[in-house]
Amino acid sequence: MLNPVFSGAHMRNLTPLFYDVAGRLRVAFESQVEHGPKDLDVLTWMGRTALELIGGSIQLTHSIRSSPAFNDGLWVREVVPFLPYLSPAWFRRMLLHLVPIPAVQRMKSITDTMSSRTEEI
Repeated sequence: MLNPVFSGAHMRNLTPLFYDVAGRLRVAFESQVEHGPKDLDVLTWMGRTALELIGGSIQLTHSIRSSPAFNDGLWVREVVPFLPYLSPAWFRRMLLHLVPIPAVQRMKSITDTMSSRTEEI
């Protein structure tokens, strides 16, 4: 089933995408450390890079990095690590429906779509 995706011809067509995304990642890293040494959260950057590569390889109509939902809700990532300790998953999900912030609702919608697509595959 996955054989055509990993064929030599298909992978050759992806080379420019990999160079483009890797170049943008390099520029992002350079901008983070231009004023001296600094710790970088490489996991976050690799996650974003992987999403960009996956999106580009399946030829999404726009770049993941340009999605306002991913940029508007960045403050949420500071809170999320503490949520599992506060309540059970079903309760957190119920509370999420009540949050009136459009960026949070958009991220919830994106997460639901990704989850349903994963189950389909």
